[in-house]
Amino acid sequence: MKNLKTPRDSRRDAGFTLLELAIVLCVIGILSAILVPSVVDIVSRAKQTAALQNCRSYYEELAVYSLDEPDLAIEDYIYVSGDYAYVMDKGALKESEEYTVKDGELFLKEDGSAAEDISPVELPEELLRDAVTVYEKVDPSKEDASELPYDEEAQQAAYDACSDVLTRSSLKVAFQAGAVFVYGNFAYDYNGKSLTLSSKTARDGELSDAAAYGLTEFDFSTVGFDAGEVRVYVPLAWSLRVL
Repeated sequence: MKNLKTPRDSRRDAGFTLLELAIVLCVIGILSAILVPSVVDIVSRAKQTAALQNCRSYYEELAVYSLDEPDLAIEDYIYVSGDYAYVMDKGALKESEEYTVKDGELFLKEDGSAAEDISPVELPEELLRDAVTVYEKVDPSKEDASELPYDEEAQQAAYDACSDVLTRSSLKVAFQAGAVFVYGNFAYDYNGKSLTLSSKTARDGELSDAAAYGLTEFDFSTVGFDAGEVRVYVPLAWSLRVL
């Protein structure tokens, strides 16, 4: 005797209806929309926490090392781990407001340009870590100057040459405080009375980034004087008094 299937049995054998599948897919989609961002955020926070911990541990190690190396500017360094950059602020490491990390490189948050005012810190090999890179701010215009060996005789020769030009040119023109005398790789600031070694950078007889300091080279030909290899830079707003 054959078993007769009820309508309910027939429906069960037919599987899910299109409407039921659509409802299931909608539910899955809604759950995904809710859960995926949360999961991504959790993963991101975990990476940030790990990066901060890496940088904090490394900073503490450098702090111990710097007890014997006081020249290390660990308080001013930029600590980078993963996609995060941290700086020391009021005794704690905080995410940098100035720099951001993309593909392992630092960029300025302000305009997205490459951070050209920083350089990796050269540390002993035993202090190097794969998880953390340390940077410091540098003046690109002075980067080459730092590589030049100090030459006391050359500095004295530069001072003598600039002093000689200052003395001889005083009969033609009255330089005011703020002028910069340059000879070779040395620059001297004039305070109205004497010359002192300048923090500005000179290279091959020229003042680096003169325009950035608001300075322009003085043309000695206008007063009929030959300054030789010495160059003098004066503020743009000056109106020099020719004697």
